[in-house]
Amino acid sequence: MRSTIRLDNWQFSPASSPDPPAWQDITLPHTMVELPYNGFDEEEFQVTGYYRCVVFGSLEWHDKEVILEFDGVMGDARVSVNGEPITSLQGGYIPHQVAIHPYLNLGQENLIAVALDCRENPETPPYGRVVDFLGFGGLYRPARLIIRNYLHLEDLRVTTIGIGEGHPGFTLGVRISPGGSLDQSHDAEGLQITLTLTSPESVPWHSEPLAIQGAGIDLSFHPPDLILWEPDRPHLYTLRVDLIAPGTTLLDRIEMRTGFREVAFTPEGFFCNEQKHFLIGLNRHQTFPYRGAAMPERIQRRDAEILRQDLGLTVVRTSHYPQDPAFLDRCDELGLFVMEEIPGWQYIGDDSWKQQSLRDLEAMIRRDRHHPSVVLWGVRINESPDDTPFYRETNALARGLDPGRQTGGVRNFARSELLEDVYTFNDFSHDGSNPPLLPKHRVAPRSAPYMVTEHTGHTFPTKRYDQEERLIEHSLRHLRIINHALAMKGLAGVIGWCAFDYHTHREFGSGDRICYHGVYDAFRQPKWAAAAYSSQMPPERRPVLQPLSLFALGERNGALTMPLTILTNCDSLRIYRNEEYLGEFYPDRRSWPHLPHPPVHIQELIGTRLSAYGFSLRAQTRLKRIFGAIMEKGEKGISLLQKLQLAGIVLLRGMSLLQARRMFEAVSTGWGEPEQIWRFEGIVGNRPVLQRSFGSSRASALLVDPDNTLLEAGKPDGTRVAISLVDQHGNTMPHVSEAVQVGCTGPGHLAGPRQVSLTGGVSALWVLTTGEPGIITLTVSSPRFGVSSLRIEVRSAPDVAR
Repeated sequence: MRSTIRLDNWQFSPASSPDPPAWQDITLPHTMVELPYNGFDEEEFQVTGYYRCVVFGSLEWHDKEVILEFDGVMGDARVSVNGEPITSLQGGYIPHQVAIHPYLNLGQENLIAVALDCRENPETPPYGRVVDFLGFGGLYRPARLIIRNYLHLEDLRVTTIGIGEGHPGFTLGVRISPGGSLDQSHDAEGLQITLTLTSPESVPWHSEPLAIQGAGIDLSFHPPDLILWEPDRPHLYTLRVDLIAPGTTLLDRIEMRTGFREVAFTPEGFFCNEQKHFLIGLNRHQTFPYRGAAMPERIQRRDAEILRQDLGLTVVRTSHYPQDPAFLDRCDELGLFVMEEIPGWQYIGDDSWKQQSLRDLEAMIRRDRHHPSVVLWGVRINESPDDTPFYRETNALARGLDPGRQTGGVRNFARSELLEDVYTFNDFSHDGSNPPLLPKHRVAPRSAPYMVTEHTGHTFPTKRYDQEERLIEHSLRHLRIINHALAMKGLAGVIGWCAFDYHTHREFGSGDRICYHGVYDAFRQPKWAAAAYSSQMPPERRPVLQPLSLFALGERNGALTMPLTILTNCDSLRIYRNEEYLGEFYPDRRSWPHLPHPPVHIQELIGTRLSAYGFSLRAQTRLKRIFGAIMEKGEKGISLLQKLQLAGIVLLRGMSLLQARRMFEAVSTGWGEPEQIWRFEGIVGNRPVLQRSFGSSRASALLVDPDNTLLEAGKPDGTRVAISLVDQHGNTMPHVSEAVQVGCTGPGHLAGPRQVSLTGGVSALWVLTTGEPGIITLTVSSPRFGVSSLRIEVRSAPDVAR
């Protein structure tokens, strides 16, 4: 019977010698160098260091195989036990298993040591040339010991079958490994396995004992009333496989969570369980400020919640490497489809490099093929040139390891050699004025399944604190592409670049080692473009109302204020100006015919104010149209006809040009008038469901908002705490850069500095636990707004939800 021991607590030294003078107590996941938010040099974390961990060798392990397993080691590692070198590890995004039982002293303490070189190795993917992301060094994912019999189960593979025939089931492949030496009390004769399938919503199912013939078994099963995994109902089962020796001795047990579904990319689109789904998603990098990818499971899982629950996405691409298992677990739970790909970025190395890439691919598939959310394997190096022998090999390997899933390969050029099942393409053709996407026939064979895997991104980098015209265009570019894609025949989906701003090399980004390509910033704070996605959700899931304006008279070029675009999923908007009702406004379905929820587009918000000047209804209508054009284009931008119409209308009223100008300012912008407060009501089914107000902003409060207030003791855990400076209406003030001090007491510590400046009116920090139960008290203070504090409880499981 196998058991697992978490190895959370280690010691670390950044020294360059194998016998450093001082060690730091640390907890995994760990990054070797904690960095500033931006403005650093990528060579600062490309260092060498040492980890060590003491493990007591139980006497009960005398006839067992002991495996040291790392989920992620970023850098080239050398592993030793009790001073004896064992092996070296390469491949920073895949798990590694090391058999250490021959080197253990049972009944004594044993020293496990890892020497880690985090300099970018050009012989290992993704390195060799320039790379548009960073790999932060360290033991950045969990580690553990696995203690098992020499005779044990391995290489479980589950594939769904029979949905098209109306008789769903699955095939199970499992192998028996002697671990290099047969168990002393059992051989491979007379072995049996049994299966148990359980879920909270179904009756447990048990198989009859099945005899093992040879080294394993491959059989089909059709449990009654099998509930399928669907994106809107992601039903998950726990599959338990027991290995039993003659005499009913339990030798090994593996439990694996999975779901049953059939997916297919076809020339007509993407199907799950024979139902068509159009995929809308974003790419995700797994890194965070200060600590790179070294974040606990809860924080990795939260990214999936942002993508699925906050944005309403249906697919994510793990650009450009296998990502944390906790993230994929949450995708399973939420019904978020995943395209997962091998490490790399444009460059293909020599034969040794390619062999490591094949090892990466094999490890990725073996680790993640039980995830129902994973629907496509990326078997090409992102944006690399064609390489027929290499990519024939990657495709053959993927299909052999997992025949139930298709392969794709991301390229950035048309008419590439198609060895994969799906032609996946990065389409950055849209410049704001041309068609949003290239026609499929110009890129890929008409008969091939086709999906766009990147768009927007580097063609229009946008910061939260950019001028609002850039933020508007950033939002509309994403929206244009979604609208266009929904009408394209033969397109399975579009995946935008990207979800979150991310750190990168000096050859990319804005000069501060950040690519500002996300619809969220690196702190997971949304830009306006996030609402381009969230506004397409059904309002019953979450109503959205995001005007693309700060309602500041001098923010846009030329002090222009119109048009006003509101991203919303409401049926209509009722708008008030200083509580004067201006009217009910509806989505612009003419301009956005394919969106589930088009934005509301408004040319002017004058209401009935012109009636006070004695104009006829006809004249008011003309003046509104002309004033709307002036607010959008300026006085010089309107047509000659509009100028003549304006002059005629005002002169007939006996108004001077000065009086006409003051009238325009009063009815349109409120220039020189009392403060203008705009109130928006979102209407769904003739009922207000959401209200937001905007106006002249004054910094009002510093908000401190944790993602979680209850964390788990006994293991590494943590949560993000968002910080926002808001005005009197509760809206973020993106141009105010307040400095705040942060303090933390109790069984936790902060990732990052204790003093931060708000960027775009916001920031965030991460609170990480020490493993002990208790109360973490967090304080955020500034001279201007005083002290805000919150309590985060760290409690032992099972009281804590993940």
